[in-house]
Amino acid sequence: MGMQHCRASGLLLLLLAAAAFVTYDTQGAPVFVTGPPGVTNPGFFGSSATVITFDTIELAPGWNVPLLGGTLVGGLFADQGIIFDAENVISAVNTLYPKASYSNTLGGGNGYGGAARPISFYFVDPLTGMPGTTDAVGFFNPDTAFRFEIFGLSGASLGSAIVPDNVFAAFVDPTGISGVLLTDLTGSQFVIDNLTFNSPVAGVIPEPGTTVLVLTGLLSLALRKKRSWLRLS
Repeated sequence: MGMQHCRASGLLLLLLAAAAFVTYDTQGAPVFVTGPPGVTNPGFFGSSATVITFDTIELAPGWNVPLLGGTLVGGLFADQGIIFDAENVISAVNTLYPKASYSNTLGGGNGYGGAARPISFYFVDPLTGMPGTTDAVGFFNPDTAFRFEIFGLSGASLGSAIVPDNVFAAFVDPTGISGVLLTDLTGSQFVIDNLTFNSPVAGVIPEPGTTVLVLTGLLSLALRKKRSWLRLS
């Protein structure tokens, strides 16, 4: 009965939060924060946090190479503990996003003129490549508002929020953020810049049965996303 009561209480909390700016899981752990307009990093992170500007990539210590527009990011930053969706792509410097200080940004991957596609990524242990989590992740949104959703290591949604334009937005969750999904609100394309996160740590490896369920769920989500993109194309 205790577990059933807990689940009922959690459902009530979710219903009450549905109209709020931020939605939470039953623990209410995630906190969504934004910085003042135009600020690219308001200081929600430690001094050792990773910042990806999408302008360059370090191929060797001290050797930074510029990233060109159209570059698929994928696993380019795996050594920093993050893997991007295979179709996410660098959007080169352009005057369409003047608030980004004319730096490169990251887009969903469809180029200009088509339907918006999601930006998604997940964290890994930089040393082992195994699934990992961070306690804070954020970025600068130079333009168009979109939805920001975070996921735990099990694949369950931890919370979501609408990111206004021209702000730095972040989710903080000490229980561990494993993945992020950014989706459009009205079909408008969107980009992010200055992706910032505290160094990921290895997550607790699920039981074999749980692993199968998680992988099945992630595969189902990926297939739904692909069908949606095809319909919009």
